[in-house]
Amino acid sequence: MSRKVKCPVCKEVFELEDDLERGDSVSCASCYEDLKITGLNPPKVEEAMDYSDYTEDIEEDRGEYEHKGRREEWQ
Repeated sequence: MSRKVKCPVCKEVFELEDDLERGDSVSCASCYEDLKITGLNPPKVEEAMDYSDYTEDIEEDRGEYEHKGRREEWQ
């Protein structure tokens, strides 16, 4: 049975292999984004990387950056 999904990044439709299960990782056939299978019937995928914990705030006038609440000089 062929299972097709749409990449949440590039919107390209691609087929999943039959032996994959929920929680498995796959790559988009078009943009190569790492995706995680979140559903099987119907098949669903989402980005494997969770960007919610990563923030970057570049302050050009002070030359500093923040990463997860830590301030350091940007050299």
